[in-house]
Amino acid sequence: MTRNELKFYKQLKKITDKLDLTIFAQVSLYQIIKNKEYKDFNKIKIKSIDFVITENNGKIKLCIELDDSSHNKNNRIKRDNFINEIFKQTNINLLRIPVQAFYNLETLENKIKEQL
Repeated sequence: MTRNELKFYKQLKKITDKLDLTIFAQVSLYQIIKNKEYKDFNKIKIKSIDFVITENNGKIKLCIELDDSSHNKNNRIKRDNFINEIFKQTNINLLRIPVQAFYNLETLENKIKEQL
């Protein structure tokens, strides 16, 4: 994890603990989507999602991407659009959070609850 991701993880962990949920970091997109099409597999096999929030039984409730300034570059914009389209085809919500110097826990918790 990057320094920004670790900082966010520590804040997110407080929320998931409070909501009795589990958090995983840097999860392979293929493990989430499990697309059987070989062509699509090649596009997703090396990509990961920053954070996956699950119920204690492992059922995915929400995925989170932490967007830093690198997400403004053309190649990242294309990647993000591709990821967004994949998630539109699933029943799993994807929440994008911009990197911040400070995360208001109440605001972050409310955003998460809205997506669960």
